[in-house]
Amino acid sequence: PTKNDGKAYWLHVYNALVIKAVLDHWPLASVNDVKAPLEIVQGYGFFYRLGFVVGGKTYNLYDLEHDRVLKQWQDPRAHFVLNCASSSCPAIRPALPTGDDLEAYLNKATWDFLGDPRNVRVNHEQRTIFLSQIFKWYQSDFINDLRLRGQPAQNGIVDYLIDTAPEAAKAELRKAIPYRIEYVAYDWNINKTVPHKP
Repeated sequence: PTKNDGKAYWLHVYNALVIKAVLDHWPLASVNDVKAPLEIVQGYGFFYRLGFVVGGKTYNLYDLEHDRVLKQWQDPRAHFVLNCASSSCPAIRPALPTGDDLEAYLNKATWDFLGDPRNVRVNHEQRTIFLSQIFKWYQSDFINDLRLRGQPAQNGIVDYLIDTAPEAAKAELRKAIPYRIEYVAYDWNINKTVPHKP
């Protein structure tokens, strides 16, 4: 009934179908282990070749992410909720609210991702900002969001981080504006929780 309900629906659909794809091909060490007869690009078998029927239409995971979520809703916070079953992905969040509650949820997911040093880390000695590959792959989504909100983007992705990061990280990022950016290698191993031993 509302824009946020629609957005939550497609976020749910994507995450649920990623889990289904992993379970259908279990055991897996990585989503890249699901191969197509011809692997054109890494992950082709998992993200492009597998088909899922949603509302009478067949989608692959790539189309669900890009057409039904990112292009339709143009909300870069989705990048911090969509989970591709890999260790470098954002944390999977089983409880995904709908309606008005979705806004606070997306903001929290964004702050959690940006506040994690595996995704955003400033090293002043090396004069380097280490970032998740997500910020490289989807840089235009983040920059376009800044521009749509009337915010400056002359420092590229760093301006997005400064505008969006938790308050504690903003000062560090402002100091790091002239630093170089290094994107951390993406870990495609299946994300899983190791059970605690009693």
